Amino acid sequence: MNKEPYKLQIEADLPKSVVEGKSFKVIYKIKNVDTKTIEKGSIRIGISWLMVGDTFSHSLTIHIETVQPNKSMDHIEQVFPVASGSTIFTIPREFFSASDGKQILLHDVDGKSLNRGEAFASVRARSHEEISEARALWISAFALVILIAFQLIDWFIRYHDLF
Repeated sequence: MNKEPYKLQIEADLPKSVVEGKSFKVIYKIKNVDTKTIEKGSIRIGISWLMVGDTFSHSLTIHIETVQPNKSMDHIEQVFPVASGSTIFTIPREFFSASDGKQILLHDVDGKSLNRGEAFASVRARSHEEISEARALWISAFALVILIAFQLIDWFIRYHDLF
């Protein structure tokens, strides 16, 4: 019996940034990059937050149905960032297997094998304070541009009146 492991590629489709305390959608794209069909199996994803450390993390089990070679399946989840900073998606320190007992190896989109505990995706969660500060900075920068424009117009009028 051939016990060569199955090879899956995993990718997380994430927004560029999210807001602390507001859930966001993650689409896990799992592609069979092997030459063999995977009948069934499961993998787990670890989700953690840098600002909280190892004290709080979440794991998610993704059940894999039959996936033909070079075909993909999507798994959609809602994730809730519990702290500002990076939300990290990792492969837990365990081995995964298909229903026939063969091991499942995970790879990133570049084809690099993912080791246990290695991150494969992350998204930055911004706090409400950080968003307010950025908004205030843009408003003050816009006000400064308007002030400079009026100053230039004033200088132009004064200079033009001298001649």
